Order: sequence, then C-alpha cells, then structure tokens
Amino acid sequence: MKSLAMPSRVLVVGSRLSAVDAALLACGAGHSVVMASPSGRLPAVRTATPRECPVAIDEAAFARLDLSNPLLYRRLLRQVARSAEAVTGRPFRGQIDRSSDAAERLAREAVLARHGATDWQNILVRYMDLAEHLLRRGTLEMRTRALANCATAVGRYLFAMPLGTAEKLLAYMSDRRLQVMPAVPQSLRWDELWRVQWSSGAFDSFDAVICATGFHRQRFHATYNLLALTAETVSPLAVPHVSPDLRVWLPEAGEPERIWTAGIASYLAAPMVNAVYQSVRQANQITAAWRSS
Repeated sequence: MKSLAMPSRVLVVGSRLSAVDAALLACGAGHSVVMASPSGRLPAVRTATPRECPVAIDEAAFARLDLSNPLLYRRLLRQVARSAEAVTGRPFRGQIDRSSDAAERLAREAVLARHGATDWQNILVRYMDLAEHLLRRGTLEMRTRALANCATAVGRYLFAMPLGTAEKLLAYMSDRRLQVMPAVPQSLRWDELWRVQWSSGAFDSFDAVICATGFHRQRFHATYNLLALTAETVSPLAVPHVSPDLRVWLPEAGEPERIWTAGIASYLAAPMVNAVYQSVRQANQITAAWRSS
C-alpha cells in the first residue's frame, strides 16, 4: 500500500485473520476500509484456546468418520456439538450465531464470548489433534476433499479471532469506517485511483488495495534428484513421500533425505497444522532427530 493522504479509502481483499489484521492497521491509521471476500464471513470470536480438553471425547466414534462421505461435515458437527454441550451443559445453539450479515454476527458472537458462552473453544485443540490423525489415514486427494467439505462448517472456528480484536472491528464498524461485504473483484485498474469492477457488474473506486488472500498452499513435487515447491498446474513432477517423522523421501530413493518439513509445509505428513503449538511440537521432533542422527 502506498503512502496515503488522510483519510483514504482502502480495499482489503479477504476476510480471514490476515485480512482482519490489515483492516485493523488501516483503520487505526485513520483510513476507511472495505473488506471483500467470496463468503463475506469473518472468523468466529473466542476468549481462549486452551490445550487441555475439559470433557471426554468419543475418540473411537471420531476415528470411524468416513473422509470420503459427502455428509462428513454434518457428522463432524454432531460430534463437536455433543462435546461442546458437555462442557457446561449449555446447548450448542446457544454458543454460536448464524446471522448472515457479517457485522450483526460479529456483534452477537462478541456478546457470547464476553459472557463466557463459547464453550466450543475448550474442545477445539483436542479436535484439531484428532482430525490430524484421521486425515493422515487418507490419500492426499481424500484429505483435500475432506478439508474442503468441512471448511464452511468449522473453518471460522479453527481460525477464530480474540474478543479484543472483535471489539476493535465493531468500533470501526460503528464509526462507519469498516464494511465487510461478500464480493469478488472481477477486475482492478489503476487510473489515478484503483477502479474496481465487482463480479456483480457494479463499479467502485479506492485509493489503495491490500491483498490478504493466498490461503491455498503451494505443493511439493519431486524427481529422483529434485525437490521443488511449485504450482501444480505448471509442474509434471510427482508428489514426494514424507514419513511420519517429517522427512522427505524422493521417488525411487532407498533412504530419506536430510530434509525435514515443518508447519504448513508438512502437509504431506501432517495435513492439519493450524496453530503455533503444532509447529513448536514439530520443531522439537525435528531437533531431537538431528541430535540423534
């Protein structure tokens, strides 16, 4: 974003956590912001993400979930709802809000969080760990489909924002300096201002545009002597094998390379790394392997 006169109108493309951070920075600097994404949905609101799960989870039932079932998201939600209700006895419907308007939903979810009514946050980490183990049993294609199947139902909660962040967003919305809309820029053209044509055909103008997208990860591909991180559409290379200890095996190799993956790059061995604690755990695992090798 170029240096802007005060105040300026800024378009933030995206509505996940990185887009939220961009909007907060721009609004905090005195600009007005429009956040736009295909869904127009903001992350859910939480007050904590504790590691310890306060209730027993039926792990056997979770392990029986079929990754290829088109109704996977419904069956997952039923299990999550039962666990969330078991925390304090509060009905699951009393812990969430289904408003379609982003500002209205954010305001209601902030109230729930402020009153300690977000019991789902207490089981989130345990379900993330169980989901990682379940996904490891499937092929890469099966994992990708399963994650896409459940993204709409649970994605907002996996990437929930702190209550303090939600309250700042609400304050900017109340001042009419922040708007969230379900829209996709069809085209962007610079002509003294950024001229935007939305997919609806409508036009708009902005002083600056911040792209907070790019949630889709690049993929690893390999030959017998090469490992590359590149877009699938431009590479004919094969997917390497990454073993449970996070080491890369090139095609036709008789032993693993001295290459370990961690964080989001470990998707071939750990398909669901969404939090810092998971990356820290992997880092400890890798450094222990280095010391013993």
